[in-house]
Amino acid sequence: MKTDSLDWETLAHLLRSDLIAWAYAPSWETREVKNLLRFRISLVRIRTSLKNKVHSVLDRHPVEDNVFRGLTDKFGKTGMKIMRSLELEGNDRAILNGYLDLIEELSRRIAALNKQIKALVKEDEISSYLKSVPGFGDLLGLLLRYEIDNMERFASAKKLCSYVGIVPSTYSSGGKTWHGRITKEGNKWLRWAVIEAVHGAIITSPSLRRYYNRVKQRRGDKAATIALARKLLEIIYHVWKEKRPYYEKELAYTV
Repeated sequence: MKTDSLDWETLAHLLRSDLIAWAYAPSWETREVKNLLRFRISLVRIRTSLKNKVHSVLDRHPVEDNVFRGLTDKFGKTGMKIMRSLELEGNDRAILNGYLDLIEELSRRIAALNKQIKALVKEDEISSYLKSVPGFGDLLGLLLRYEIDNMERFASAKKLCSYVGIVPSTYSSGGKTWHGRITKEGNKWLRWAVIEAVHGAIITSPSLRRYYNRVKQRRGDKAATIALARKLLEIIYHVWKEKRPYYEKELAYTV
């Protein structure tokens, strides 16, 4: 038999009893900033892809590494000038110029977006607290600010970690429970941001670096990265809730 009427009655009962959870809908302003940040990330990824294509073109020719010796960035002003002066056979000279033109245009657009992002951070109190967390600068701090939007949505730091998708998957059968890899469910932009921040946190924070190394010695590199990402989210949760900058302290080994 048809179940439409039964479904309607069930939903009506849940609604009357206030048992249906409200879905979260960000404001227009929040969506605008999120779209801007995601656009900036997409441009950087495109630029990285183009740089890889440049390397492929150069690999087809006997270009000596000493031509770029002493350069910290092959795609800086000096490196770009050197690449434009290289004598390449066939169509590769035009192909390389085309890639370099696109990279320069993308770099101009990314630089303009960076100015917008910096201005937004200056105007936002929460973002200024988040960028104090090791590994988070203007971009990642603002990304967290607007992808989370409202920390009151999460009753605990554990709930935030679950939303980001960096908690272990759980399987139960026959009264036994196993924990597997992280779920990778939830907000992929937040997950990318916090994993990206791990590398900077290891470099800039002595206590977070020691915490990472302790986990790495016992469980390996990948597990240490995920453990530190969760620790960063816990820090972010408390910095946001307490509205204060991060301060360095020793972390207990609990994962």
